[in-house]
Amino acid sequence: MGTAVRSARTTATRDRATQLLWGVASIAGVVGIWELAWALGFADQRLLPPPHLFLLDFTGQAKFFQSTAKVGETGESAGLSVLIAIAGTTLRVLTGLTLGFVVSVTLGILIRYFRLFGKLVLPTVRMLAPFHSIISTSHASWGRHVHSYIGA
Repeated sequence: MGTAVRSARTTATRDRATQLLWGVASIAGVVGIWELAWALGFADQRLLPPPHLFLLDFTGQAKFFQSTAKVGETGESAGLSVLIAIAGTTLRVLTGLTLGFVVSVTLGILIRYFRLFGKLVLPTVRMLAPFHSIISTSHASWGRHVHSYIGA
């Protein structure tokens, strides 16, 4: 009986270690691809700095989160400014939805048919999956707050 319990514990520990190693390999792969995209010139450092630059100046990144910056002050009329903002936002949303659809279907197919790819990518996908529910919940509660405020 004692040998069976020890064997089960050893197997469980080995399984956890294997999952941890795949998780580390998955995150390292994402960081490596990110760094490679920057090194090859596919990613603009100002829009999406690579991890090594971001982490070197971690405290300096706070300047990008100041709420005193004013958006859209270029001197055009208010109506034109609003239309430009709506058009830009709509284009960004549609682009994001299209990219998200293409990437998710592609990853799903690759994860399903290539076991090694699935072991490398699935831990990162599982790590990022809760963000959708957090964002959806915050948007839903914000929407209820706005509707109750305006009396809708």
